[in-house]
Amino acid sequence: MLTLLPHLEALVATQAALSSVPVNALLQGALFLEAGLMLIIGVVMFLNRPGAMSPQPDLMSARVLAGWPLSYVLWAPTLALAPSFTEARGGILVNMVWLAAWVIAPFIFRKHFDLAHRNTRIWLAVCAVLLVLLLVGFLIQ
Repeated sequence: MLTLLPHLEALVATQAALSSVPVNALLQGALFLEAGLMLIIGVVMFLNRPGAMSPQPDLMSARVLAGWPLSYVLWAPTLALAPSFTEARGGILVNMVWLAAWVIAPFIFRKHFDLAHRNTRIWLAVCAVLLVLLLVGFLIQ
């Protein structure tokens, strides 16, 4: 038990040092960019009539699905403006998992997604770029 004490003291010291580190500028920029892009995408999905650009069968489905990107309009700036990286770390990880799921899902469920559809490719590109930016910012942090 006594041999673990120095290791635990070092762990506590590093956690205390991490708790005061602010979120870096690249990560903040990526989160604000995500908020802006998700606002545009959510509004287009919400206001768009079914069949024009959206694959949703009816207006209600389009509006319900628009809620996901619109929720990230509030979530991403909340993480970017967190007082320390420790407070934002869990949320940023969840954000990256969400984006990774969006990037991977059309390839796993290929028969349900039309990858030839321009909007599908745009959505995949937006999610992939945001995922890469968040990952690079997270690793730099």
